[in-house]
Amino acid sequence: SLIIFANIIARFPEAATSIGMLVRNGRISMVIILMMFAVMIAVIAFIVLLTYGQRRISIRKGKQQVGRRMMQAGGTSYLPLKINTAGVIPIIFASSLMIFPSTIFQIVGPILPEGMSIWMESFISQYWVPGNSIYIFFEFFLILFFCYFYTAVVFNPKDIAENLQKNGVAIPGYKQGAKTEEYLDSILTRITLAGAVMLALVAILPQIFIRVTGLPFMVSQFLGGTSLIIVVGVALDTVNQIENHLRVRNYEGFRAGSTGSSRRRRF
Repeated sequence: SLIIFANIIARFPEAATSIGMLVRNGRISMVIILMMFAVMIAVIAFIVLLTYGQRRISIRKGKQQVGRRMMQAGGTSYLPLKINTAGVIPIIFASSLMIFPSTIFQIVGPILPEGMSIWMESFISQYWVPGNSIYIFFEFFLILFFCYFYTAVVFNPKDIAENLQKNGVAIPGYKQGAKTEEYLDSILTRITLAGAVMLALVAILPQIFIRVTGLPFMVSQFLGGTSLIIVVGVALDTVNQIENHLRVRNYEGFRAGSTGSSRRRRF
């Protein structure tokens, strides 16, 4: 992931050069550039929210018999359900399917009747290209579909409900078993819809900029899309790994509010 991160970041100087050329040619103004930076910062904050956002469901362990008494086992804890369970996988699947018509045409185009071949070539070149409204609509729909598909594969409310019941854990207000399963399924459906829409909006944002402002993809890719999601995701993951490593190694000096006497290093 760090290699992909470095590869994307390495394109930034080229994007900055493209912006400079556009300014010199008078195609965009400094106001547009400032707006682009504001949008990029807002999208980064949006991606952080999408990455860390979760719905916490209260769960409580049932009573256990201790000797001759029934004691409440522990307090209330939480079952976290992420808003975006699938990550960038729906975007990858959707992008792969979006190039499928062009690939098929390259294979079957030469053997089709001339009229049909010309029509298909014209349709693909005019409408099935990034930035076109039809292309954006279908990619948006495919991302929504694959978000639900992937979440349904990796997260089964029935299995979660059974595991909670086996461990004597219940959701307050809902009976163990079928009622818990229905509740988890309804919650998961709603948060998956929110996460899927947010992910799809970030994914198609560069195409919207291409269509509205005419910016080249080299520039617009840093305003959203898979590239920015990967950069932010890898950066957050790297920071978390460093924090965990420091916590394990107990480097007190790197922690906020630490005093000089508490700083020690273990080898």
